[in-house]
Amino acid sequence: MGYFKTLSKAVNEIFRSPIVLLPKILYVLFFNIFSLLLYRFGKFSDLHTLISNLQTNVVTNLEKFEPIFKFFQNNIVHLMVSFCIFVIATFIVGSGLMAFTYYMLAEIVKKRKFTLYNAWKKGGKYFWKIVLVRILIYLISVLFAIFIGVLAIVAYKFTSKFYTITLASIALVFLILGVIILKFGLMFSYAILFLETKNPFKAIYRSFLFFKKRPMHVFYVWLVILLVNIAVALGLMIFNLFSSITIGEISKTFVNYFMSFFALFVGIFTDVLGDLYIFLNLKS
Repeated sequence: MGYFKTLSKAVNEIFRSPIVLLPKILYVLFFNIFSLLLYRFGKFSDLHTLISNLQTNVVTNLEKFEPIFKFFQNNIVHLMVSFCIFVIATFIVGSGLMAFTYYMLAEIVKKRKFTLYNAWKKGGKYFWKIVLVRILIYLISVLFAIFIGVLAIVAYKFTSKFYTITLASIALVFLILGVIILKFGLMFSYAILFLETKNPFKAIYRSFLFFKKRPMHVFYVWLVILLVNIAVALGLMIFNLFSSITIGEISKTFVNYFMSFFALFVGIFTDVLGDLYIFLNLKS
């Protein structure tokens, strides 16, 4: 099946089962509401006020920053706790809604009917597997970053200028190749987890193996998703440009609100479309 034919099938499947967009919509609502609550009650609003006041004045010396320094000294624990709560809460909720979404996408690929309740119940069984996959991906990325960092430090500290340039060039090559391998190697992890194996370790291993066996297929899948995102972004920019030509402040305000919600919805649709496209291409 052609790549754009598969893309057309993915679009049709989402229009046929628009309920697959619900988890992403719920996550966006949760993220924004939770962010506003933390901004209001986590003292971030006070920090924003201090920074805004600073920007309105001409900064000539460090004394201008003294209120901000004192603010951090008095509230650093509060800010760190608020930030940690935000990260943990969004990670947990995000993992749960990812399991919800991916279960429905897997059912679409398997051509099975599903209900919202059934998807929530059975998808919930994948929660800890999703958490583990996300942690493993994070650890792999961190280890890779440490490797590049060590290589850069060695180049800077223990070699001559000539070898520093040489090792820096090698580090850059490793960085580019590493990012490509990580991006493409991990791209099918979730699809494999839901369609082939329930073991997170095997899912990541098989994803790298899939990339090794079919590198051009993985590249073309990524390229199509990239082109779709570029086309959508350009479309929104053009639409926003034409819609900005309005009469009166009321219509302009309405258009701005409409464009914000429309762009948000299109972003959610494109995100789910990319996930389903990856799921469909695992078996193609």
